[in-house]
Amino acid sequence: MNQEQYRDIDENGENYRAFLLRCWQEADAGPAGDAAWRFTLVQLGQGGTRKGFACLEELVAYLRDELDAARPHTPSGAHEQGG
Repeated sequence: MNQEQYRDIDENGENYRAFLLRCWQEADAGPAGDAAWRFTLVQLGQGGTRKGFACLEELVAYLRDELDAARPHTPSGAHEQGG
């Protein structure tokens, strides 16, 4: 995305999400007693909704669900383009 495209983003629109992601390692928290990554995600502009995740896969699944729910719906019979 170039700088010109960034200017077209409507930060107050329905199709915009901003998050603050915090990542840290906890010692002895992994399955074999090794260090494990932990994550906290705060959605900005939505009352500071905070979610915690024990692994990267949970974080990615949550983001996928959140962004899919925000995707504009196409009228029946119309085909979506892009990915």
